[in-house]
Amino acid sequence: AVSSAPPLMMFSAGKKPTGEIKDTVKNVINSKQCVIHIASEQDADLVTATAATLDHGESEVNANDIELVEFEGCDLPRIKNCHIAYGCELYEVQQMGEAPQSLVFVKVKTLYVNDEVISLDAKQRLKIHADKVAPLARLGGGEYSGITAPFAMARPK
Repeated sequence: AVSSAPPLMMFSAGKKPTGEIKDTVKNVINSKQCVIHIASEQDADLVTATAATLDHGESEVNANDIELVEFEGCDLPRIKNCHIAYGCELYEVQQMGEAPQSLVFVKVKTLYVNDEVISLDAKQRLKIHADKVAPLARLGGGEYSGITAPFAMARPK
């Protein structure tokens, strides 16, 4: 998250080897919307497979037999087997760096969280259980990490 008011998220994408903007960024610019998923450790092979360079117009979803479902409150579908998905609209795109990266800022409009990974806390607020989500983090190149032992700390008053 970049901001809570408005609720903004950001992702970055480099250029294709040809220097062109990647299709993901083009698609967000053209449609003015996207869905951001939180991948789980169990999906590491699929995440890596979808990073393959495809010809323009070829779909990672089709190439990897990823099942999509309707996403309530969003014009785009979400990945069926993903625990968390954010339905977003384009906020701003910036180019940064000497080898320009596209920084894509999006405003969160709707959220899907699988019931299996949430519960109510003592104050009746939704709590997402990181150990059940098992979020996958890409460190760079082919290196990934997961959360081995989530922990909580009391916040100062």
